[in-house]
Amino acid sequence: MLSPADRALVERDRAIPGLALVLDADALLATLRRALPGIDLRAARVTYLRYKSGMSCLATCELQLGDEQVDAYLHAYGPAAGDKLTSASQKSSTTGPLGPGQLVFPEHALVVAACQNDEQIPGLKYLVRAEKRLKLLRSVLPGRHDLHGTRLERLSYKPKRRYVGAVLTPQGPALVVRAYAASAPVPVPAQRRLYAQGSILAVAPCVALEPRRRIQIFEWLPGTVLRDMAGRSSEREAGFRRVGQALAELHDLTDPASLGPVLGVAQLASAAQAISTICPMLAARSADLAQRLAQGLESLSPAVLRPLHGDFHPAQALIHGERVGVLDFDRAGIGDPAYDLGTFIAHLERDYLTGRIDRAALEHLSAAFIAGYAAVGGGPSPASVRLHTAAALLRVAPEQFRYRDPDWATTMTALLERAAHLAAPVEVRATGPAPPGKPTQVDDPYGVDRDPAMPFLKHALDPETASRELRHALAKFSGGALVQIRAIRVIRHKPARRCLVEYDLDLIRSGRIVEALTLVGKVRARGSDTKMFACLQALWRNGFDDQTEDGVSIPEPVALVPALHLWLQRKVPGAVATSLLAGHDGVELARRITDAIHKLHRVGVQAPRTHTMADELGILRPRLAEVARVYPTLEPRLSGLMEACERVGADMGEARWANVHRDFYPDQVLVDGSRLYLVDLDLYAQGDPAIDVGNFIAHLIEQGLRLHGDAGALSGQIAAMLERFASVSGDLARVHVYVALTLARHVSISTQIPERRWTTLALLELAERHVQTLRPGGGPVASSSGSA
Repeated sequence: MLSPADRALVERDRAIPGLALVLDADALLATLRRALPGIDLRAARVTYLRYKSGMSCLATCELQLGDEQVDAYLHAYGPAAGDKLTSASQKSSTTGPLGPGQLVFPEHALVVAACQNDEQIPGLKYLVRAEKRLKLLRSVLPGRHDLHGTRLERLSYKPKRRYVGAVLTPQGPALVVRAYAASAPVPVPAQRRLYAQGSILAVAPCVALEPRRRIQIFEWLPGTVLRDMAGRSSEREAGFRRVGQALAELHDLTDPASLGPVLGVAQLASAAQAISTICPMLAARSADLAQRLAQGLESLSPAVLRPLHGDFHPAQALIHGERVGVLDFDRAGIGDPAYDLGTFIAHLERDYLTGRIDRAALEHLSAAFIAGYAAVGGGPSPASVRLHTAAALLRVAPEQFRYRDPDWATTMTALLERAAHLAAPVEVRATGPAPPGKPTQVDDPYGVDRDPAMPFLKHALDPETASRELRHALAKFSGGALVQIRAIRVIRHKPARRCLVEYDLDLIRSGRIVEALTLVGKVRARGSDTKMFACLQALWRNGFDDQTEDGVSIPEPVALVPALHLWLQRKVPGAVATSLLAGHDGVELARRITDAIHKLHRVGVQAPRTHTMADELGILRPRLAEVARVYPTLEPRLSGLMEACERVGADMGEARWANVHRDFYPDQVLVDGSRLYLVDLDLYAQGDPAIDVGNFIAHLIEQGLRLHGDAGALSGQIAAMLERFASVSGDLARVHVYVALTLARHVSISTQIPERRWTTLALLELAERHVQTLRPGGGPVASSSGSA
């Protein structure tokens, strides 16, 4: 079935009729089985695709025919499909495992064919069939006598661009063959410059070329792929250290004159455009990040240009004893060595965000890799590597969609958030003089200075006014240092209500930058919330600073700026818990988050307001009424749901009050290694502690439904939270009531966000079911919190 993100894409792009089939493996398999009744077709899986909005989608597909795996491609066309479909049906193509020629599905504007019928890669037909492959290899390698009885195993295939395969003999792998499209440049000159051996580095020699068929043939490099290394952590770290040494040797190769430049900056805009096409809600964020990264990279001190791999990551390195083989130089060029280092670390960051490795592995393996590089080549500055890592995270973000990550939208969001964090100024004691004054960069993608209800926003974004107000407000915080604003960015805006603005600052003393930092400004239409700011200061002083031994903190509250209706707090590092909860350490993270919110419940800093069950029901009532107004056919069910919520709320009885977050869900937790930051405590109140855990669990249920198509996808995390909360509080009955109320509120939320509207009915059913299972006084008749 289509994932929620894929379904949203298909609904937006109706110009490509076959897009839904390409993205839905089950529907594709059913369609192919109907077209090929005489073939034992068991499975179909798309592993890569290239999508052009409104025009076409080209995909690599693995087909399981009996016990044989067949490589095929799918081409879904847009409005110009007619002539291309006719041409495909009339071509006399090679007979393959799917029969003669290409399969054409006019109703879907879709063409399906085995890879040997990929006419854009002329060499493929000479590689896939055994007799043609033997003839080719004999002609270009006349001295080789071990090439009888070979078979070809696909390593990678990008339709109409490139095919890479291993030639396997009965004795084992012998060669790697690479076949390129007729229209694509074959990077032979670049690779020949880099065919060199070092004390650790090994690069496969090119043993033959077949220019007419655009084929390269290489010796097989033995070894274990670094990304797949198992064993003790010390052995893995040693492998990563050797890979760092090998990369340094590669960068030391001489005579790179024939290599072209690696166009890292130019790739950022392309990546942002790709992200905006497949996930429009990330368009502004990715465009802003690309611009900031481009400016940051261009501002770096010029590096000595060295030969680069151009696409270096843990799957491109082989460990074989003390040697390291490096693969795939198709993107080789010259540039800043930090480009390769950052690309490598970005892939480790992605492995962490997708749950493939844990935080400790990310830190230890990255450090081992950098240490190995530094032992041979010294290396770029940490700031340069950090910025190139951020840029690489932006570049790889669209790959989550292209390589069919089932949760690609969530992972892509997490990658952008991590890139933005790495791109932000690092808070360090600087050692150099302050740069000459530059105009303050102002980025306002929302046009907030035109919000008539918040006229003071134009002053918050005006560099001169903001500088004057911030210098006054930060006088004590800065210790008398000069405050200089480098950049102002609007991050979020709710018209007529509130706005989030980031200020990049330099603190300058005696002409030198003593600290670079980013402050987050929270602007409210009703003015600065002085009572809440005082509470944050008290929380910071009472066990929530960034040095606490238990690893639970809040962002440091810095200053009030009444003239601009804002307060300032320090921007903290970390990735939002949303994506991490679905990853490798998700269950343990859920326990840690429960401990963190319990700490907030126990703190002795009294909140300035209260929040009761009557308040909660008062928020829900108009929201469900509005849904009923927009969807009148749902009115009876929504009224029944509201009545049930009122009933279970009235039955609950008095709560044991505590200080609560009151808007607690995964986005409100930032994870920075062993430290958790609780953010956005604007609604901090005295209330029922069960509201925070119930709200959080309901968000996990909604997240599972929206991102995985399964409300119980995060049931392990939910069970862990309930178990931990029961051990410290003992009152789960009230939690289940708040789960039901929050699910009901999500019914309303889903109708307000176009990408979520497909979940409205499912959420309504979940809320109805959950509230109906509650006993008087709360708690489920038969607990099913994981699937709710």
